[in-house]
Amino acid sequence: MAKVLILLFLTISCIPIIAQSDYLFKNISSRDGLSNDFVRDMDVDGKGFIWIATEEGLNRWTGNGNTIYRENNSGLASNELTTVYYDAKSNSVWAGSRQKGISIFDCHI
Repeated sequence: MAKVLILLFLTISCIPIIAQSDYLFKNISSRDGLSNDFVRDMDVDGKGFIWIATEEGLNRWTGNGNTIYRENNSGLASNELTTVYYDAKSNSVWAGSRQKGISIFDCHI
């Protein structure tokens, strides 16, 4: 009976170690082209692009690269973003700023 309990204990204690090996995380930062490392919000659009709101602009991560939208190269109201939302019905990305309202990006373009 003691051998069975020891075997059961060893089996159960190994389960978390085995389960952890199923996950692989990749770190994406400013070294990879992100506009800033302080990420405020993220959403995914209809094509699978990841939209990332940071303190230094809106990023569209494609998996292979990144496009940065800022005040000086787009219609973005502010670089200091707090939230991002993808609206599937209108196929647009809404970016909320800290002090300058909301900018809407048409994904049809």
